[in-house]
Amino acid sequence: MHHVVPCTASLAQAAGGPPPERPPGPCRTAATATISYSQFISNQAIGAAGGGDGGAIFVYVGASATISHCAFLGNQAIAGDGGGRAVGGALAIQSDNPSSVTDCTFSNNLAHGGDGGVSTGQGSVGNGEGGAILSDGVLTVVDCTFTANRAIGGNGGLVVSAGPEAAASSAAGGAVLNFGTLTIRGSTFTDNEAHAGSNAADESGGPGGFLGAADGGGLANAVCKFSP
Repeated sequence: MHHVVPCTASLAQAAGGPPPERPPGPCRTAATATISYSQFISNQAIGAAGGGDGGAIFVYVGASATISHCAFLGNQAIAGDGGGRAVGGALAIQSDNPSSVTDCTFSNNLAHGGDGGVSTGQGSVGNGEGGAILSDGVLTVVDCTFTANRAIGGNGGLVVSAGPEAAASSAAGGAVLNFGTLTIRGSTFTDNEAHAGSNAADESGGPGGFLGAADGGGLANAVCKFSP
């Protein structure tokens, strides 16, 4: 179990190498973490030719996090060229164990997908997902404020094989993108944006792909996002 009370993490950077390496931000947990009364400012998770996960915090499979009374300001998850996927500008959760975020502020965080890349129908390339938070697990958000967070797709992605999960240069969840179980109470979403990239192309000749799509400026519930 990890306890972080209180602290300020700023201007930290995690940079990755070639795919499939996906660097998490400066704080990562593979156990149980409790974080309160802390600030995360201008931290980055940058993929070289892969993705970037959780600009400030990344919660691994099997872990959990209880986060309260914190500020996440100007953090970034930035994917590398070659179609890297950027998820969770401030916070990325990839665990089925319950996590919670209470009385926190998320402002000016960014998830920016990489340019280029080729989707063979089984996944996405160049997507920016969850400008502040991406959750692929169980998450409860209570009394939080989300302001001016952005999810931005990269440019020039290519789909060559049809499939329900094929996507290129898309963006979803300017503030929050949910792939799991999400509960939100008493929270405010203001001026969050999802911007798709440009010049995506589909050479698959079949249905099911998402090219340059933008979903959910504030919140995108992606359980059915890739349904044909």
